[in-house]
Amino acid sequence: MRTINFLNTKTGWVCGDSGYIFRTTNSGINWQRQNSGTNERLIKIFILNENNLWIVGNSGIVLKTSTGGETFIRNEENTLINNYKLEQNYPNPFNPVTSIKYQVSKYSNIKLVVYDILGKEIETLVNRKQSPGTYEVNFDAINLNSGVYFYVLEADNKKIDTKKAIFIK
Repeated sequence: MRTINFLNTKTGWVCGDSGYIFRTTNSGINWQRQNSGTNERLIKIFILNENNLWIVGNSGIVLKTSTGGETFIRNEENTLINNYKLEQNYPNPFNPVTSIKYQVSKYSNIKLVVYDILGKEIETLVNRKQSPGTYEVNFDAINLNSGVYFYVLEADNKKIDTKKAIFIK
């Protein structure tokens, strides 16, 4: 277990690895397992009152309850992204700059590369380790010819998705 926190002499919670949360209402004599809805490591408990508390964990997870722990829900603003996602560039067609958004679901080496219609690598937009989250990069084609280009998102050397961008001068 990672942390234990009591509201008063009788009521308390403990949380830890694999999403475990336990609650006691009799000074720790008995503990009831609570449904966290996650397998992430839970690190810290913040108690507002007997029914309202927050629990934070790895990968930016934030859980809250207003039922004393019978049900926990993820804070939507901090919900971990469950999948990698490559979005369509905007605008498309573009001249000369377009924006590309993508989502990273876990800490990994991310690579975003632009290719021409023949498969020749034109530019590497991203090539670094990134934490979970949503990112946006610009692709500037000012020095390129009009045409169709493809951009590919890879995570830890695995292809995630490919999208088509059209550049019109």
